[in-house]
Amino acid sequence: PAAARPPAVRPPALFTRLDPWLPGAGPPGR
Repeated sequence: PAAARPPAVRPPALFTRLDPWLPGAGPPGR
């Protein structure tokens, strides 16, 4: 369900850690 998925504005930490080169990836607040 969409409720279980994180907002598109903030990609899941999993993606952030796996794809740090992706736009928007990085530490929270960036």
